[in-house]
Amino acid sequence: MTGKGARRYREGGWGWPVVFAVFLSQFILYGNLKATGVLITHIHHEYQTTLWTIGLINSLYYAMQFLLCKFKTCFSPRLESQNYMEP
Repeated sequence: MTGKGARRYREGGWGWPVVFAVFLSQFILYGNLKATGVLITHIHHEYQTTLWTIGLINSLYYAMQFLLCKFKTCFSPRLESQNYMEP
């Protein structure tokens, strides 16, 4: 599969652990999102608040989680001491 024009990247053996970590984080994230639909009535009765307030707080939580990962991606070349992907 490696032809003359194929590039080889030095990844240091971290490919599968990174894939597993990403899968696990997405599994937990979407599990929490689905669990909120089940637990929303309990939260509604426990804190005596409206359903739209609970939905708003939950939506802001997930929005911040997705937006902050973009900032980490932008600043990681400046913060990391080692670059794993070399052209």
